[in-house]
Amino acid sequence: MVDTKEKMLYQFDIKCPCCRKRLMTINLSQYMKPVVSIFSKDESGTHNTETRCPICKSFVAVDMNS
Repeated sequence: MVDTKEKMLYQFDIKCPCCRKRLMTINLSQYMKPVVSIFSKDESGTHNTETRCPICKSFVAVDMNS
């Protein structure tokens, strides 16, 4: 008999805070709720994940709670 461990992934849909457009889905192995915020171009490179909304052109940052 072979024991297999199935990893449970928590899925979070990330939406733009301004226009509510769905930007991405993040899969995490631990339940850490992501924090979504708007940032300025000057602050780029300081967040876990950064993207730009194709609708309203806002810079959107996703950080993980510790």
